[in-house]
Amino acid sequence: MTQCVESVAERFLTKNESENMFLRTKTWRNLPLEYLILEELERRGGRARDAELYEAISSQTNATFSELLKALMKLEMQGLVEVIVVKEDVREVRLVKKN
Repeated sequence: MTQCVESVAERFLTKNESENMFLRTKTWRNLPLEYLILEELERRGGRARDAELYEAISSQTNATFSELLKALMKLEMQGLVEVIVVKEDVREVRLVKKN
């Protein structure tokens, strides 16, 4: 399990980010916030609102909404997700499908 988590972190984060971005979860494992977001989006069929993501992730970790938005921005810059503003303060997050 640890090797799998490390390989995911290496894939999505630089070395310094992967060392610094591990958040203590309420369960026994430590996972980067970006990985939790990607995992939750896959579970929801590739799309979710930001508030829905926050509710799901806050049950697993103690990340703030601000940290969630920062992680979403990183994932969007890496080309892994797409964030669309639906209304003011409402964002839809979609997984980008790789061909």
